[in-house]
Amino acid sequence: MSVRKTFILALVAIITGLALIITNHIVTSRGIVIAAAILFAGCGIIALLASRSMAPVKPDTQATDTTDVPDTADKRAGRRSAIARIAVIIAGSGACLLGLAMFIFTSTFASGVAAFFALLALLCAIAIYLVLAIGTRPHILPGWLYILPTVIVGAAIYLFTLQPMADDRAIMVVTGSAVTLFGITAALIALLLRSARRAYAAMPAKTTAAADTPASQAPAVRTIRDLDE
Repeated sequence: MSVRKTFILALVAIITGLALIITNHIVTSRGIVIAAAILFAGCGIIALLASRSMAPVKPDTQATDTTDVPDTADKRAGRRSAIARIAVIIAGSGACLLGLAMFIFTSTFASGVAAFFALLALLCAIAIYLVLAIGTRPHILPGWLYILPTVIVGAAIYLFTLQPMADDRAIMVVTGSAVTLFGITAALIALLLRSARRAYAAMPAKTTAAADTPASQAPAVRTIRDLDE
């Protein structure tokens, strides 16, 4: 787990969450759908334009005779390039169609904004649970950190009960609070993990005799408290 990337993610999440809270009286479900439609359409057009420059890799005709090696590196690279180009074209076309559909059926998509934000908050909480359980190994962070993603899960459940367009301000405030809490939690994890790694690096090296024992060959799992001792 990269501490620097986690800090950047936390900063972006905090800024995004605060922006939703501050502009809750301006941002509406319809406005979000229209902005998302522009974003999808723009990304789709960029992807389609980029696919035109993805020229297939031509095999090297100057290479040695490859009759005995039918699957050369050039052929494999050419196949990968063709597959990547097809994938980009499909993704770009899908994004353009989705953006167009969101423009045409704005009210229909606006009715699902609350559910979408609830799913987003739920995914944020799951991501934090996974990071705390797996992503910080071999270090174990304090158990109280699990309270923060649980609060985000509560926000997600509450978002599912709100009515889009009727409760737009509540949707923006709750979503902004959940995203901000996600950013704060990510920042706390990064800070504690960096401290744990520094403490681990500052520990004296084990003696040669201890290093030769089978038990010492396995990485020890230490808590923050153990590292501070």
